[in-house]
Amino acid sequence: MFQSFIALACLCALFLVPACSGGDKEQMLRQLEELERMNRADSVMRNDSLAEQLAEYFDRHGTPNERMRAHYILGRTYADMGEAPAAVNAYLDAADAADTTAADCDYRTLSRVYGQMSSVLYKQNLIEDYIKACDDAISCAWRAADTLQVLNVKAYKIAGYHRLKQYDTVITAFESLFDELERQFGIWMAAKYITIPISALLAKNQLEKCKYYFDVAERYSGYFDSVKNVEKGREVYYNYKGCYFLNTQQYDSAEHCFRKELSEGLDVTNQSMASRGLSLLYSETHRLDSAVKYALYSYEMNDSVYAQMATETVSQAQASYNYQRNKALAEKERHRAEYEKQRAERNLFLLFVIIIISSYTIYRLLALKRARDKAYQLKEQELERSFRDILILRSQAENLSQLIEEKESAISQSAEELEELRQSEKSLRQMIEEKEMAVDRLHAEVSVLSRHVHTNYIDNEVLLEESPLYSNLHKKVDAGRMLNDEDISQLYRLVRETLPGFYQFISNKKHALNEAEYNVCILFRLHVRAFGVSVLLDKSPASITKISKAVLEKLFQENGNSRELITKLMEIC
Repeated sequence: MFQSFIALACLCALFLVPACSGGDKEQMLRQLEELERMNRADSVMRNDSLAEQLAEYFDRHGTPNERMRAHYILGRTYADMGEAPAAVNAYLDAADAADTTAADCDYRTLSRVYGQMSSVLYKQNLIEDYIKACDDAISCAWRAADTLQVLNVKAYKIAGYHRLKQYDTVITAFESLFDELERQFGIWMAAKYITIPISALLAKNQLEKCKYYFDVAERYSGYFDSVKNVEKGREVYYNYKGCYFLNTQQYDSAEHCFRKELSEGLDVTNQSMASRGLSLLYSETHRLDSAVKYALYSYEMNDSVYAQMATETVSQAQASYNYQRNKALAEKERHRAEYEKQRAERNLFLLFVIIIISSYTIYRLLALKRARDKAYQLKEQELERSFRDILILRSQAENLSQLIEEKESAISQSAEELEELRQSEKSLRQMIEEKEMAVDRLHAEVSVLSRHVHTNYIDNEVLLEESPLYSNLHKKVDAGRMLNDEDISQLYRLVRETLPGFYQFISNKKHALNEAEYNVCILFRLHVRAFGVSVLLDKSPASITKISKAVLEKLFQENGNSRELITKLMEIC
């Protein structure tokens, strides 16, 4: 009868597969990940139909993070197509889709949503909105602990202050950014951003700071060769330095820089800036013919720049028109999707049949699983009791060994008393060996049962930190409460389930850890600091340090302190 139910379920599944969207999500996720790889590679993205399809799908079937990712990619696609209004709307939809109250909110991606939205707003000259988007990107990057993203966006934000001609703010913000970059990544990273405040410093006549920043850039940024020629694409640096030389009346150096920009920076922006610099230079040095010549050339280049800006403005207006036209096409496509949805709903009857059959199958499987779980728990409890006995016996054996040494060194004690102690030690060691053999057998049985119980692999550290026992442990540390026997037993079970390799390593009988040493290892691996361990075990910090040294020597044959022991234990999974 059971086999007949299974066969019927399989037959129904064959009919349901064409209309079921179970496999659709995996395909959609693969397509989304492919577009994300293109985004990370800074490729040009123009497949708006696919991006719109993904956004629409994940709006109906995705998690908050998936919806955010899909609308983020849609915004990037619109931005590459020049559809600025549609891009901003898509970025805002991505931000709205993120669930910032959830523990798994992807703040790293959300930061990049605001970052790319800010670049669109900057190109539209919406500077106040640009600065607000930068602030949102910085806030999300902080929550994602993405320090480099924080500093990068802070650098972009300064451009907004520069566009608003808030030169004092530009200088103050850059000095703070420079200090943070140097502290976090070294002066070589700070040097890469060195040209950001130069225009503001020149406007405020802070020439000494300009000189310092030029020296730092040429020495540490990596953008210059041995004779201080800047790499291709960064020729605007010559204009900054030429303006500095012009303000300090170093006219020969200024002329050299402007001419270098004119000869190497072939785009209209560099040509315009270089010719304007030469015009100002020749005017100041009373070479009027040359001043007029380069002023006229600068005027021509400015005409080219304005023509280019006008072309871009027309393109943006055209893109906005195209967006409105495409909205109608999208609405038509949405109606088609609704039809497909209704078609899929007609297959719900078959789904109900499968649910009924699957419920019976699941009931049978759960009954079998409960039986295995119960057997597993019994074996686990027996293993735990045996292991606790071993720890106690080991502690007693160590105490007896120490006592034997004291008795041997004291000649005044009787030989009969010494022999009695030796016999006690021998009996205890024999009991330890018997218990260790029992533990080995229980390990094998638990391993067999655990293969049936633990069917899904979960990252060890994530599972550990999500455990209520782990959270309660750290609450006890904060509250200054010591552990009882039940707490310690539960921690043993937590480590055995989440960190099996670590548990097997410290439980190995060749290490011969006593109960105190074993507990110290467990608590260190659960991210408890040395002072917290002393509180939980009701021992002095000096005692914990002494135990740590002994464990380090037993497990790793090394001398060291608690910090070095923690480092070694964290490497064991």
